[in-house]
Amino acid sequence: MYGSFIAKFDFPIYKTDEAIKAEKDSLLRTFQPYYNYNPIVEQKEIAKFKENFKDGLPGLPDAYMLEIIEQLHRIYQQGIMDTPDYTMLAKDTSNMVRVVSGKNATSMQIGKIHSLLAAYELIFTDEALAYQRQILQRCNLNEYLEPNLMYDRDRSETEKNDMLSGIPIASGMVMSGQKVIDRGDIVNDYTYRVLNSYEREMQ
Repeated sequence: MYGSFIAKFDFPIYKTDEAIKAEKDSLLRTFQPYYNYNPIVEQKEIAKFKENFKDGLPGLPDAYMLEIIEQLHRIYQQGIMDTPDYTMLAKDTSNMVRVVSGKNATSMQIGKIHSLLAAYELIFTDEALAYQRQILQRCNLNEYLEPNLMYDRDRSETEKNDMLSGIPIASGMVMSGQKVIDRGDIVNDYTYRVLNSYEREMQ
């Protein structure tokens, strides 16, 4: 309906809101939230267990004390996460998190970490302990399991914002003097973006 449109100045070709949202969603799928590993939790809980059962486990040989301590140690080393956090992340078992221990940050698959509930069940994957589960359940071993991976909100949000801010809002440029469209041409998606970008620059 109009005559030929020639760009009078250089301007960027902006992406659509939908395209930017799709890129953000795609990027967020690769994002790994940060969790701080706290070694004090294991020390405190195992010390509490030893103190509460300093006279041994009722009805069981002393070897069971050592086996439970070893099992608790293994579970804490793998990492225990608060159940709501774990449930949210484990919707996709391929999700990764960054576990920060001291100055090191290591990527770990969520499937290799445990929720509180899973950690308790893991105690009884030891055959000897599984055999005495009925007796051990009276010892309330769940009381010696606490999350030792704590969500680092500040670091996670900073990293996420850095990732998202790296997404360019434009894809390409129109140069001054370049013909954008002529009378009778069909307006396709690309031309529509160029025209919208021009209008945006004019505003």
